[in-house]
Amino acid sequence: MTPAKPYPLVLHADQEHARLRAVVTALILASMWLGYTLLYAIFQWDALTHLADYAVFLSCIGGVPLGLAAVWGIEKLLKRVWHSGRSVTLQTDAILVQLSEAEALRLEMAARVDVLTWYFRLNSYARGGSERRVAANWYCLAAQLQQDEQRVLVYTFMSPRHVDDVTQVREFHFHEIQPKDVYTRQSGLIRAPVRPEIPVEVLREKDGRFWLAEQRRWQDGLELTTQDFITLLRFVCTADE
Repeated sequence: MTPAKPYPLVLHADQEHARLRAVVTALILASMWLGYTLLYAIFQWDALTHLADYAVFLSCIGGVPLGLAAVWGIEKLLKRVWHSGRSVTLQTDAILVQLSEAEALRLEMAARVDVLTWYFRLNSYARGGSERRVAANWYCLAAQLQQDEQRVLVYTFMSPRHVDDVTQVREFHFHEIQPKDVYTRQSGLIRAPVRPEIPVEVLREKDGRFWLAEQRRWQDGLELTTQDFITLLRFVCTADE
């Protein structure tokens, strides 16, 4: 017997949302202080009196990794239970997209869904927002799903070691765009992360439709985990077969 498909399947978007980041920042400071306090108290034990003269130094050195390790575990737990409210839900016959509490849309899988996929490297311009969480040599992979006037933009970040495993899948039809085509390099130590106006000549070239979609991603894109991003693409490709 063929096992039932796990639908509906909810893909939670923007896992590192602003409220969670604010709480995690506060937890980092609190956890490092608690880590320092705990270690300092331990170094005052009679069995460790020979380390008492170094208690402050050792507590500072050990409190930082101890606090960060604690926050790392707490953050993983929070991501599982505290969601942004934005999501993509896969059903057997549709894709439901929750953009906000008041805005949602539905793509019917029985009808045609146009898919546009592209990717680019993050190291050739001043990054902003969630792009700054990953290394500069990573890639952004994005997709636009459109049905009539309804449009969904999703994206994820991926290391160069794994990017070919996704972009080279024939069914996904990924196209690489070059940020240098629209971003102007800025000199100096500080480069403000800004989104540029896309030149008309770029829009007229072969990558124009990808840059229009990329511009929409800046405004309305939903960030998914890499696994959820791939799951969504496979779902759409399977439905088109």
